[in-house]
Order: sequence, then C-alpha cells, then structure tokens
Amino acid sequence: MRGRIGCLDWLAGFAVATAWAAWLLAGQRDVVAYLLPVAIVCVAAGGFGFLAVVQGRRWAMAGLLAVVAVLPAISFRSREIGAVGLDWQNGLKLGLWAMLLLTCALTFRIYAGLLRDRALLAVLSFTGIGILSSLYSPVPAYSAACALGLLAYLLFACLIVARCSERDIMLILCHGLALYLAASWISAVAMPESAFLPLQEGDEDHRLMGLSSHPNMLAVEAACLLCVVLPAAARGYLDRRLAWVFGLLGAATILATGSRTTALALALSVGAVWLRQRRALPAGIVLSGLGAAGITLVFGLGLMPRFDGMLGSFSRSGDAREILTLTGRTDLWLFVWDTFLDRPLLGYGFNSAETVLSRGWYGNADAGYNAHNLLLQALLTTGLVGAVPLTFALAVLCCRWLTEQSRTLSSYLIPYLMILGATEAHIASVPTLLTLVLFLAMALTAAERQAPAGSGAGWFSRMLQGCGFRLGGYAP
Repeated sequence: MRGRIGCLDWLAGFAVATAWAAWLLAGQRDVVAYLLPVAIVCVAAGGFGFLAVVQGRRWAMAGLLAVVAVLPAISFRSREIGAVGLDWQNGLKLGLWAMLLLTCALTFRIYAGLLRDRALLAVLSFTGIGILSSLYSPVPAYSAACALGLLAYLLFACLIVARCSERDIMLILCHGLALYLAASWISAVAMPESAFLPLQEGDEDHRLMGLSSHPNMLAVEAACLLCVVLPAAARGYLDRRLAWVFGLLGAATILATGSRTTALALALSVGAVWLRQRRALPAGIVLSGLGAAGITLVFGLGLMPRFDGMLGSFSRSGDAREILTLTGRTDLWLFVWDTFLDRPLLGYGFNSAETVLSRGWYGNADAGYNAHNLLLQALLTTGLVGAVPLTFALAVLCCRWLTEQSRTLSSYLIPYLMILGATEAHIASVPTLLTLVLFLAMALTAAERQAPAGSGAGWFSRMLQGCGFRLGGYAP
C-alpha cells in the first residue's frame, strides 16, 4: 500500500512538472510562470503542516508557535495614523489568525478544560464582547478582525499548552525571539536606513527598530524575551551561559531602542520579583506608598525645589514638561476620558481608538493611535461592558502573583504587564507578541492549577540536547 501511494505521489509530481514545462514552452515566461512551482510547493507544505498540527504532531506545533511569535512582529511597511484599511501585511496577519481559528476549532476538545479557569474565561468574555462591538464600530471590519485575532491567540495558547510541556514552550520562545532580535541587529548593519527611526524634532540619537514597526514595539518584544529567559534559567530549562547571552541581547536591544517606558517597567518588575522572593514585597509596597504620599505632600506645600533642569536631561527634547506629562500622555488621557463619557456603556468598538481619536485629538498625532493606558483603552473601545471582565482577569492575575510563589512564565510577565499597562494599551489593542506570551503564561498557570506538570523533559529539550546544547537540570 505504501509503495502504491508513493508511486501515485511521483506520478502527480511528474504530471505537475510536465504541465509547467509545457506552459513555459508555449511562451508563458513571465514572473508568474516561473514562480508557479514555488507556489505549488508552498501550498502543499502549508497543507501538510496544517494536517500535522491538527493531528497533534509536536514538531508542527513547535514550528507553528515559532511562526506565530515571530512572523506577525516583522513589519514590511509603514502607514499613516488613522489608515486602518486592509493591505497585504494586514491580510497576512488576518490569514494567520484565520488559520489558527480553524485549527483551534478542529481541536477544541483537547484544550476545552483549560477555559474553565477564571482568568481565561474572563478574557474570553472580553474577546466575545469585542467581536460583538464590531456591529456598531466605525470600522467594523477592522474591529472584528482584531477581536478575532485576540480570540485566535487565546485559543492557540490553550492548544499549545495542552500539546507541549512548559519546558518546550519556554525554550521555543527563547530561541525564536533571540533569533528575531539578532536579525534586527543584522538589519541595523545591512539596512540602516530602514532599521532606525528617522530623527524627529527634539531627538538627538537614532532609535533602533530593526525588523519591527517602531522602537517602542521592538523594546516590548525584547522585554518579552527577558520575561521568558529569566524564569527559564531559574527553572533549569536553559543553560546559564546561554541565558546570559540571550539576556544581554534583550537588554542591549531595549537600550538601543531608547524606550524609557519599557526599561523602567522591566526594571521595576525585576525588583518586584526580587522583593517577593525575599518575602519583602509588602514592606516594599508600604514604603513606596509612603514615599509617594510624602513627595505629593511636599509638592503640594510648595516646599520641593524646582528640578526642571534635571528632568529636562531625561527627556529627548530637553523640556521638563515632556517628563511631567509623560510625553503628552496626561493630556491624551483627559481627552480619552471625555470621549469615553459620551458612550460609557458599550464604547466605540474594539480597537477603534485610532479612528475615534484621530477625529478630534489636538495633540501629537503619533500619540493618538490608542489611549496609551490599558484600562482606558478598554473603556473607550468596549465600554464598561468590556472593561469589567478584563479588569477582573487582571485582578485575578495580580492576586495569583501575590499569593502563589511560582517560577513559571508569569513570574516577571505579570508585574511587567501591569506597570507597562499604565502607559500602553497592548492587550486591549491589536494582538501582539506580548498578547501571545501573556495568554501562554495564563494557560500554563491554569494547567498547573488543574494538573501539576511532571518533571520529564519535553521533546524539544531532547532535540537540543542531541545537538550539543546543555540545558541544565530540572528544578521543580
């Protein structure tokens, strides 16, 4: 039977090759004619890979996870603020999300139990509300596509966790993201005109954006690598020397992007984890609160000397107001709040902030593509109906992080997300790498709570060991 199938395969390949040669001999020698075999091979490989994923082949799951983590992060074009129409790059993401949704629909019974987790169920509710909000969104197709992408990432994260071990997931993310950042640095040498953000008014240094769409986005992607590398090394999944290499790569990338928000959020999250490990986090929270209250009182009484010169040195333009207003974010937050009050219950439609704000925002246009705050973004786009389940999910994540001494993927990611969420709107906007990594962390936590993972090494770990990589011992 196997020989018969092999013969049929060879006959089909010979027939296709003969038809292609006849087409060329007939005079059809344009670009389409020459690329036809490549297209056929790509379609066949894609179909074979899709079947392997549905069947649960772990090599296919690993390859798909690497593709989903890296490919959407690469930017192939630039666009104007407010231009949310369909182009070929958005079409690529939409096709990927559709394929993930189809895969997850065909394998739903495998991971359905994970969705009983309170945090995952709350995010699923938020996603469903986002999909329904496309019915009244000013950009219905865009809102629906982004909300479906969020659903695709959530279900895909659950499927990956059901199919692969925590060790394999973290190692795939570590190596895939490290290669992506290394490629960004290579692009800085090979294509500096596209790898660095053009100098804007007030800028003194070029900011690296590599293969990403913006330096701030590349910084978040580098922070995701660090949030995976640190617990992977602590867990014993990753060799310490390799972890140092990946960590230095991520830190150097953040510095090269000039993203102060990500650098500060990551530093504070590392400090929070350090305090929690030493059971000093409550004392740190109390001291931080007292310090903030004291500084506020001193400022209110007018006793604090002026630090305009010092604050100006931390800004890109040399203006202290840039620091005091968080690069204009405070003005934007007031505008977003006033806009939200016009439609407080349902909002304007998932991820429609760019379109809504571009109509009346009077400040810097580059700042008006979202609310630059996680909860404000949810309130603006999905109203109170959507913000309540998202807030509940975040509250559950915070409570678990504070009460459960875990060294899983969520260790550094949760505090980083909460701090970054004060000035950015990632998981309530277009699905990004941070969204995927967060959903993986949530699904891993849900799986750990439902059925603690075993101590055996996964297939990806054994493959790396066979290639000569020493991964270190397992630390339960």
